[in-house]
Amino acid sequence: MAFHPVLSAMLSSQGYLKTTSIMQLDDILNSLYQQAFDKGEINQKTLTMMQNMKWGHGNLMTTRRPY
Repeated sequence: MAFHPVLSAMLSSQGYLKTTSIMQLDDILNSLYQQAFDKGEINQKTLTMMQNMKWGHGNLMTTRRPY
């Protein structure tokens, strides 16, 4: 992933770890909601609502704190 070198350059090692952990958790949440829908545990409206939250690493914004 081309995005990881950018994150690594922008963030401290702790910031990088926190950010990539959040990205992984977002991927897990997306998978869990899709699985729940596939099993009939949630309806299309709920799945669409969760997908519209646009979780995922493509939508995470990072900012640097001013020094």
